[in-house]
Amino acid sequence: MNELYILLQVFLATVFAFSGIAKLASRFSFYETLLAIGLKDSYAKLGSRAFPFVEIASAALLLVEPLRLAGEAILLCMLAGFIIISIRAMRAKDKQVDCQCFGDLVEEPLGTATLIRSIVLVACMIPLLLQGEATGLYRMAAMDVIATVFCSFGIVMIYAIAAAFRYRYRIAKGR
Repeated sequence: MNELYILLQVFLATVFAFSGIAKLASRFSFYETLLAIGLKDSYAKLGSRAFPFVEIASAALLLVEPLRLAGEAILLCMLAGFIIISIRAMRAKDKQVDCQCFGDLVEEPLGTATLIRSIVLVACMIPLLLQGEATGLYRMAAMDVIATVFCSFGIVMIYAIAAAFRYRYRIAKGR
């Protein structure tokens, strides 16, 4: 059963590290998204600079067993914020805001897809939160950990490709 916890731990760390790196690579777009959701300019500037680093640091904390709970708590708070922002975006039908969850890699509006993705990530985090003891990540073979990272990255890429097709389809349909 510990293998499931390790897979979730590595998957979540990979997703959030990738997300933070992607936001850093497209910091101006992320800044524009923060402005569009209603943050003041000074907070949007601070957020576009700090948030990616917090995301990356929290992902790293997931992999350090004594600090895993702190990383989980921070990421859970972030996901709660993403859920609230997604719901607000879905209700504000007059204004479409770019998601920027994975920087400029995935073009999609804040809304249903962001909400579903956030709920899925919360669902992945719940077993880890309930796991009180160490997952055994450090006892796992290095090749298995590397394979899990690449599989996790592959899942993110499949999501990005699917989102790109969905976005292009919506443009072609005129929506």
